[in-house]
Amino acid sequence: MIKKTFYNLGDAKKQRVTNAILHEFAGPDNGRVSINRIIESAGISRGSFYQYFDDKIDLVEVVLRNFVDQVLEKCMKDIEESNGNVFYVYGKMFDYIIELGNDGESAVIIKNLMLSMRSGGTLVNEYMRSRFSGFEKLRDITSEYSRENFRFKSDDDMRSLQQLLDAALLGTLFKYYVCERELEPLRDEYRLKLAIIEQGAVLR
Repeated sequence: MIKKTFYNLGDAKKQRVTNAILHEFAGPDNGRVSINRIIESAGISRGSFYQYFDDKIDLVEVVLRNFVDQVLEKCMKDIEESNGNVFYVYGKMFDYIIELGNDGESAVIIKNLMLSMRSGGTLVNEYMRSRFSGFEKLRDITSEYSRENFRFKSDDDMRSLQQLLDAALLGTLFKYYVCERELEPLRDEYRLKLAIIEQGAVLR
């Protein structure tokens, strides 16, 4: 697991290490991540690397958290502004993840992550299989959504709804980043899926 020494680094050094990891995952084969390239790019020793991380699998979490934290920071504002409208928030979430890919390298990383999730024997698969228990912020966000006028109101119901929305979101992002489909038709397709899910979930 990622060690406290990494989180306790100064902002500049922590960002330098994070950037080196992100750059490595932007390579053509992120299943063969090189610690040597990371420590050289970050300007740290191998000993320092193992003071921050147990192994390569921890690096997957660094990458995922980098993206998740950026998106959730914006989504929390949308939850407040929309009075907890989960469908509005998921609509905006799609836009935010598309924006993340505008710098080029992030688009490659997102594509690589999605391809890795669809294949076996990769670092991403190993992380998801052995260590992923859900990001606390992603779990906690369920309680922030308004349940007014919903057919189902329990925490389990909301988690099930969130799983449906996640599937719609990830499926559309896969088509954009991996299949390289045109954005606007995909955005329309995604909004239609959100509308259909909303129709089934909300009392009229």
